[in-house]
Amino acid sequence: MLKTFLPAVLALGLVACTAETSETVPPADGNAAGMGAAQAQTVTLRLTGMTCGAGCPPQVRSALAELDGIEESDVVVDYDKKTATVNCAGANVDAKALIAAFEGTRFSATL
Repeated sequence: MLKTFLPAVLALGLVACTAETSETVPPADGNAAGMGAAQAQTVTLRLTGMTCGAGCPPQVRSALAELDGIEESDVVVDYDKKTATVNCAGANVDAKALIAAFEGTRFSATL
């Protein structure tokens, strides 16, 4: 039973994860023309400087949590893909702020 149940659960989880879309945050100049009425909810950053799967993800979450409205629990770090997905709902941040959060750290980020 477990052999058939576990793959089904994993498959559902993968479908749910791949169905999620990431939107970009408005430009730093505040011009959101062309973005439509919806505000960005999640942003995925590409990271450089991550060298280990144990110590780096907490440091990435901590750096982003320094921004107003972002908590460590709002950040999901994927070491294998070298990305950080940030839930920006309710936070007043822009792309420059997300990228600048890594200044003074060994990490750097791009959209």
